[in-house]
Amino acid sequence: MLFTLFKKNDFGLYEIKNYIVINKFYSNKMKKSIKLHSLIFATLLFYASNPSFAQYIKLFDFTDTITGSAPFGSLISDGTYLYGMTFSGGLYDRGTIFKIKTDGTDFNKLLDFSGIQNGGSPYGGLYANGDFLYGVTGGGGVNNKGVLFKIKPDGSGFSILFQFDSLSGSSPQGNLIFDGTYLFGMTYSNGTDNSGTIYKIKMDGSGFSKLYDFVYALSGGLPRGSLYYDGDFLFGMTEEGGVNYVGTIFKIKTDGTGFSKIFDFNNGVFGRFPEGSFISDGIYLYGTTRGGGTNYRGNIFRIKPDGNDYSQIVDFDTVGGTNIHSTLVSDGEFFYGITTIGGIYGDGIIYRVKPDGSNYSKLYEFSNTLNLSGRYPESSLLLDGSSLYGTTTNGGVNTDAGVIYKLDIITGISNSLVENNFSVYPNPTTAKVYITGNNYNNIEIYNSIGQKISIRKFLNQRSNEFDLSDLPKGIYLLKIYHEKNIFNKKIIVD
Repeated sequence: MLFTLFKKNDFGLYEIKNYIVINKFYSNKMKKSIKLHSLIFATLLFYASNPSFAQYIKLFDFTDTITGSAPFGSLISDGTYLYGMTFSGGLYDRGTIFKIKTDGTDFNKLLDFSGIQNGGSPYGGLYANGDFLYGVTGGGGVNNKGVLFKIKPDGSGFSILFQFDSLSGSSPQGNLIFDGTYLFGMTYSNGTDNSGTIYKIKMDGSGFSKLYDFVYALSGGLPRGSLYYDGDFLFGMTEEGGVNYVGTIFKIKTDGTGFSKIFDFNNGVFGRFPEGSFISDGIYLYGTTRGGGTNYRGNIFRIKPDGNDYSQIVDFDTVGGTNIHSTLVSDGEFFYGITTIGGIYGDGIIYRVKPDGSNYSKLYEFSNTLNLSGRYPESSLLLDGSSLYGTTTNGGVNTDAGVIYKLDIITGISNSLVENNFSVYPNPTTAKVYITGNNYNNIEIYNSIGQKISIRKFLNQRSNEFDLSDLPKGIYLLKIYHEKNIFNKKIIVD
């Protein structure tokens, strides 16, 4: 008979393993073994199909004036520490930069934003290149329009690289992205139409260039999210504006040419008011809206990069969660995300769903009333192997200042029956890595928020050698193609 078990592989993921028992009249000992294995299988299947049993761990409670409060941006990780920012709180109530170990210990406040001197009120996350952390603030600076800054991971070396103004755009939000030469971002307002801008700047603060001024009624306006780069175009969304005044999707080349609006949201099934960013599977761009959809509670959608084939994947409601501000993350099989409110207790949820909209399930229901777990999560999740990390803007034990949390989950259950017997070494690495085995085709590299950032071919076919030396420090997911199978491997570039 055919017997199936879940087995955890070398990469922290669960696969399905098949075993065959060929003796029809097996012994009592075998019967007991089969019963035991069946019980294990049933238990694992129960947990895999009921992911609400994922373990929630609160790592830290913010304390407003001391550590900061209301973290809106996503976390990043170097494998040891999580790094992030708070929107308010700290010594001057203009927000903070912090780091904390992934087990919740060793919290360090790296900087207190103070307004004119170094910026204030950041509404986004950080970008790391190994030597410095880069970010933007929504306000402060000499023009009170926000600043672009860098700081070392130990809190030293802070400097302002650019002061935003009315012409360049003001109130930059979201995360910066990097193409190897320039950092790219968007401002929420100002510019020639007071609808925001797209800009680029080098990592030393030189070469600032405004690529585009949004025109509210035509191209859209007031972008809150980050840009996505596919190697040819930058893609993004505006929260408002466009034909129906509820947001658009656009693309533009990195030199500022080729701007094109590829989609207008509406007040109905298409959704409205997108605030997050895109992730891609190489065919579709996937995003979220905080309103609209069939139930007018927001949705998950997909669209091709040319603007065709738009479809709604998930239609949110009050019980299932609503009001999505964040970007999806992916483990190669499931998307993971959060809703800011909704769910049974109204404080937001963590969910997962497959890219085709199937297998939707709630992983966790926030309830600050029941267990002080925090409430109103807005930041995008950070996926690190078998754990999700995130923040809530409110809740916790200290004056509603928010929390940092971790959710341990079973991710990436593979349908492959091929023995997953390869390894990637050295890990961590500073440059080249080697993959044991034969007949690997290529690898795709995804960052910690599930965005595909690179495709690598073999440097040496015989040794399966790949060069990762151009990647910034951080955690990456390697999606390795072997004949008809795909394997995932987490790796740290140090």
